[in-house]
Amino acid sequence: MVPSASVSDPVLTVVLLSLCNFLIFMSLAPSWAASMDVAGGFSGSVSSVMNMVGQAAGSGSAIIFGALVDHVSWMAPFYVISAVMLGSALLWAFFIDPERLVTDRS
Repeated sequence: MVPSASVSDPVLTVVLLSLCNFLIFMSLAPSWAASMDVAGGFSGSVSSVMNMVGQAAGSGSAIIFGALVDHVSWMAPFYVISAVMLGSALLWAFFIDPERLVTDRS
């Protein structure tokens, strides 16, 4: 996301943003599949919580990003999105174990 906001060529910006969207959407199917793997019989509940949190974040992001653009810079939302995506990737890599159910108490 940050390189797409940093380049001055509009065509390259569109290409980089398209690549970002492609990679983001490629992560959707594994996210939903992992929620079914870790939730077992409660996959409907876990999926609904994932959906609710995602919708709440999407609703709040318009207000937050608008304030960031007004008070900081138009590039600030790109940095925030990049940090959230990096944090999510780190959490996924080091703390998510799709082999262990959430109902296992160990």
